[in-house]
Amino acid sequence: MQDIILEFQNVEAGYPGLNRQILRNISFRIVKGEFITILGNSGSGKTTLLKLVNRLISPDGGRILFKGKEIAQGKPEQLRKNMGYVIQQAGLFPHMTVAENIAVLPKVLKWDKKAINGRVDELLSMMKLPTAIEFKNRHPWQLSGGQQQRVGIARALSTDPDILLMDEPFGALDAVTRKELQQEIKQLHLTFGKTILFVTHDRQEAIDLGDRVMVLNDGEICQFDEPRRLILHPAGDAIRELFHADTALKKLSYFKVSDFADLLREGQEDKGSSVEWEMPMETVLDCMLQGQKTVSVYREGKYMGSFQHGDLIQAVDGIENQGRSQAGGRV
Repeated sequence: MQDIILEFQNVEAGYPGLNRQILRNISFRIVKGEFITILGNSGSGKTTLLKLVNRLISPDGGRILFKGKEIAQGKPEQLRKNMGYVIQQAGLFPHMTVAENIAVLPKVLKWDKKAINGRVDELLSMMKLPTAIEFKNRHPWQLSGGQQQRVGIARALSTDPDILLMDEPFGALDAVTRKELQQEIKQLHLTFGKTILFVTHDRQEAIDLGDRVMVLNDGEICQFDEPRRLILHPAGDAIRELFHADTALKKLSYFKVSDFADLLREGQEDKGSSVEWEMPMETVLDCMLQGQKTVSVYREGKYMGSFQHGDLIQAVDGIENQGRSQAGGRV
């Protein structure tokens, strides 16, 4: 049986002075350990939804359950001890050092000094930051944008919360640093199995990180699904328009070869066209457009199997039954 950690039941939410609801009839369940990305345009309700989870704002209607209990029945401070919160540009306290920023909540909870120092060092190492005294004594203004965001994530993880809330945490970073942090947060999730809700307006980021992607539009959930189904089986025109995935090439451009590992056929290695495990799936399609019926896949020099033309056709065309058909056709 799945362990539901968070549930929204017909939740409505708005802000004083507005003539409309920001969120309308929001219902969903999140399983413990899932990485959920929340995607939508500006004003779609992404940040509002995240703030509802840790009671920075309260709903106008409906119920929110955390670990089976309605969050409105307890104290907000107690709830937030179980939730880490990361915002864009880190939100570090400028008058505090790196170590002091990370130690904020453990100090509030009256951890002893040795435990706090150990946890600070552990988190700095986890976020690939120096543990030297010189670095721990720096202030936020002495750090790069990427370092600040890493410290912000470390602070959010300081008490090992049940759930990590991230509101466009990488939006202000340069492309290289952003990619590095995306890979690191994904690895942290794989290593520790932390439940993560990650707000973004970046389509590729949502697809790359999320076990499931929640797409919000004008205060409602358009689709809440696995990335591949979201692209190949859009629930409506709003999803199609958001991803601009109206051709096979555009659909595959959101994925890597490893995302379609279930379509690989075992068997004899083909000496024709080949691709690597982490290459874009559109590379496979390019090979097939050049007339290849089979494309071999390698991972660090090891043969993993081959894509067959017909199997890929079925996946791209959105056919539910992805049996190993040899059907031809044009991509």
